Amino acid sequence: MKNIKYILKNMLIIIIIIGLLYLLDNKNIWNKQTNNPINNDLEIEVIDVGEGDSILIQYKGNNILIDAGNNRDGNKLVNYFKGLNINHFNMVFVTHNHEDHIGGMDNIIRSFTIDKFYMTETETKFITYTEVIEELKKNNIQKEIPKIDQEFKIDDLLLKVLWIGNSEDLNENSIVLKIIYKNT
Repeated sequence: MKNIKYILKNMLIIIIIIGLLYLLDNKNIWNKQTNNPINNDLEIEVIDVGEGDSILIQYKGNNILIDAGNNRDGNKLVNYFKGLNINHFNMVFVTHNHEDHIGGMDNIIRSFTIDKFYMTETETKFITYTEVIEELKKNNIQKEIPKIDQEFKIDDLLLKVLWIGNSEDLNENSIVLKIIYKNT
């Protein structure tokens, strides 16, 4: 019986330590103070936006954003990127026009300068889509539609469009990118 209590006590301590490490790590992620990848290496961050997608790619001073989560994630993402000292995106991709991918994008467009903005040509009646299109117009940003096999290159980093569908099903209509970095 003493052995079982000893094991349970130690397991509880280990679980508490793991939980604290998790909380500290998540706190540090949202309080990062630099946007310069160490040694100009490629950094890819899948940002926790709950039920949605948002990916930040940083390489040699370039910032690339893929999707911006839901509407409720817009301000959170803006604050996060500003905390990283980001004020400019070289490229922004919207994979498709469902709210959990495009929802926070109007906040991004309002808050940062954007060189190139890529999305599918499929128009929707969703309010999130309308808000993004309105913000693009207000900020004089042209929506560009990538083509299959189109490539975007920054030194050793290559983004290649593998797919962009032409269907009424928005998921099947997504932009699919392949990222190649050096030999990976």
